[in-house]
Amino acid sequence: MDVCHLILGRPWQFDVGVQYDGRANVYSLDWKGRKLRLMPGLPSTASRERAAIQLVSGASLLRDWQNHAPMFALILTEPNSNSTISLSPLEVSTLLQEYSDVVPADLPARLPPLRQIQHQIDFTPGAVLPNLPHYRLNPKEQAILQDLVDDLLGKQLIQVSLSPCAVPALLVPKKDNNWRMCIDSRAVNKINTKYRFPMPRIDELLDQLTGSSVFSKLDLRSGYHQIRIRPGDEWKTAFKTHHGLYEWKVMSFGLYNAPSTFMRMMNEIFKPFLGRFCIVYFDDILVYSLDRAQHLQHLRTLFDVLRAQQLYINLPKCELLAPQVKFLGFIIVGDGIKMDPLKVSAIHDWPTPKSFFEVRSFHGLANFYRRFIRHFSIILAPITECLKSKTFQWGQEQQTSFAAIKEALTTAPVLILPSFDQPFAVDTDASSIGIGEVLSQMGRPVAFFSEKLYPARRKWAAYE
Repeated sequence: MDVCHLILGRPWQFDVGVQYDGRANVYSLDWKGRKLRLMPGLPSTASRERAAIQLVSGASLLRDWQNHAPMFALILTEPNSNSTISLSPLEVSTLLQEYSDVVPADLPARLPPLRQIQHQIDFTPGAVLPNLPHYRLNPKEQAILQDLVDDLLGKQLIQVSLSPCAVPALLVPKKDNNWRMCIDSRAVNKINTKYRFPMPRIDELLDQLTGSSVFSKLDLRSGYHQIRIRPGDEWKTAFKTHHGLYEWKVMSFGLYNAPSTFMRMMNEIFKPFLGRFCIVYFDDILVYSLDRAQHLQHLRTLFDVLRAQQLYINLPKCELLAPQVKFLGFIIVGDGIKMDPLKVSAIHDWPTPKSFFEVRSFHGLANFYRRFIRHFSIILAPITECLKSKTFQWGQEQQTSFAAIKEALTTAPVLILPSFDQPFAVDTDASSIGIGEVLSQMGRPVAFFSEKLYPARRKWAAYE
């Protein structure tokens, strides 16, 4: 706060109980059980150049390790955080230096290779081509959008178009206060021929991890932009801005068959290794092994494939050689599967719903972890029943169910990874509301299943 001062209003200071030291220009307050201090900004540039220690971001640190110069860093992390370089910095750094071209700081400014699998767009015969006007944006938004377009032009991912078909582009805010350009492709998708490709089931993927103790999670950098549009189909991806008409040379978000094309490419590339030591779910790759030496060999095998295919890894989002990793909303450890504490915290802190929309949102988030909860459907039955009413009604029965499902999620057990060479045990139970089952192995639960009975089935006999 050298040039200007940040004004913190008195109501805010009163609410959080701020203590202000005018001489040091420091605000002190308690926030969520932690003591925080708001201190003045960094000193001038000349003072920073003389400083022995500088505060840098994680992304800057990962870029600087590629420079051929000594670097000493003190890394501060929050408790229970997953470090990208975990347990064995020497092994990881050696691996990353060997495959530095696979983990670049940014994508190369060139088109990806024309692989066997490209994204094809086939319009319905006789369909009317859409030609929609661009969205209205203020001058600042126009400048931001044009900067994004210029960046894509520089990377050769798009080109100027003369297409008779065009849809508008718009800006969407990101979590880091930056902007993302999105294409409103709904009009094009309506006349696009739909192609089907089986999406992997998450529970089937996790069943393959039995016996593993070392894990790595790899995240592809801009995965969609690593697939070329089939030559001759580029004009079908044209989009408008205030400054012109452009078309994609690589696959973009929003196109109807894009997920199928991407999953088909990933399955084709990693087909020899799927189910052996890696599983793939779109741009997330999980590598699992029995020990560290074997795991390093598996990583080198995959990195060789990525290098040959000219695919790149987003290193800040990766976890390497770790005893546990976050994957698809779960915590994968050697002895089982746990729920992600951040998602459980979001459910536990969920306020009492006041509309049908809030009930459906809570139900959808909680339903993601239903395999961890015994009698999930029966516990949640009063809440699902209230969705059948024409008017929103939240009574004591729904509130009790709401509190019970929160308690069940916070005390859920760790589910073991099933071994299909060992016998399973199935325990069943039923009530007038629903039925429940527990799949277990060696005395530990593998998964819970429950189903609420509709009124007609409640009249059936027990054996039915």
